[in-house]
Amino acid sequence: MKKLNTLIIAVLLLTFFIPIDQGFAQNKKIDPEYDELVSQQKYNEALKRIQVLIAKSTNSKDYILSANLIATQTNLKIALHGYEKAVNELRSMDWSKDKMAQTILNLVYAHSLKIYKDAYSWEIQKREKITNAKEFDLKKLTNDQIQEEALSALGKAWSLRVDLEKQGRVALDEIVKFNNYPGNIRGSLRDTLSYLLMSFLQNSGDWTFKNHEETADLNFLELLNGKAEVDIKNIDIHPLVKISFILTDLEKWHISRGEKEAALEARLEKYRSVIENVSDKKKKKEIISLLEKELAQNKKNSWVAQGYSMLSTFYRELDESDSNIKAYAIAKEGASLFPKSIGAAHCRDLIKTIEQPTLQIEGMNID
Repeated sequence: MKKLNTLIIAVLLLTFFIPIDQGFAQNKKIDPEYDELVSQQKYNEALKRIQVLIAKSTNSKDYILSANLIATQTNLKIALHGYEKAVNELRSMDWSKDKMAQTILNLVYAHSLKIYKDAYSWEIQKREKITNAKEFDLKKLTNDQIQEEALSALGKAWSLRVDLEKQGRVALDEIVKFNNYPGNIRGSLRDTLSYLLMSFLQNSGDWTFKNHEETADLNFLELLNGKAEVDIKNIDIHPLVKISFILTDLEKWHISRGEKEAALEARLEKYRSVIENVSDKKKKKEIISLLEKELAQNKKNSWVAQGYSMLSTFYRELDESDSNIKAYAIAKEGASLFPKSIGAAHCRDLIKTIEQPTLQIEGMNID
């Protein structure tokens, strides 16, 4: 049992979120003494060391460092004392008024709620909603209430995107494991906050029953165009509507800065989020047709090949008699546009994938 507990703690110390596009990962060197204590599996002593470091950073008014250390402390508390205590203590702390520090802590808080909900999902599903609770008690919150609390935290972080516009995403290096997208595509702090929130909302396993029921009736054209204003934390508003709002905001921001490639990326993600949740094949074809027309008008955009890669994949997923033929033609065209781009490389990979079954069949016929 001791070995098992040690393994669980080690895993928790090295993992901090599910990396979809950008995820949390608390695995960097913190402090030589702390690192040594962790390597020796002296986790209680390591927790005391972190608390000393937090006090020092707070006294020296290094609020960003303090927030990152609190993230480490929360992760360690989860491993040592359990999810509920760690989350409750993080929520009750006196957070710094520094906006970047608040952003870090809101991201960490939202993530902590998510991993708690995932770990105790079976027990949480049996809870009944208490509407007149006098104080916050994680043990009594329903699945929807926890989801709403997490969305509120992520919404607060995202709401600071304008205030923190001039700051780079480097301040999140201690908690966020960045993907390999080019800097001109997803390189800003605003990109990071937007795509993290999008990734959280995309998980249909966290949607309410009402959300699932409404999905088929959503107007995909409205989703592609986006709405003017949406309450992020309101769980009654469909997640796809929120994603549309977030990505439209990001797309418009990049356009205002003349960043056409990054704006197109936000646009492509809107298409992806919509089509992945449309089951009606006729509607899917309409969406694909719209995307094809948009890409044809953006052939001078150096990120357009990525769009052709996505379009080719959409055609293949239709799974019709001519799907591979259309997908192949689209991928061929995409590969010819900005040949050195990531999107063109993806198109070439798709071409190889589509060609492979044909070669195998021919080989079998020869035999």
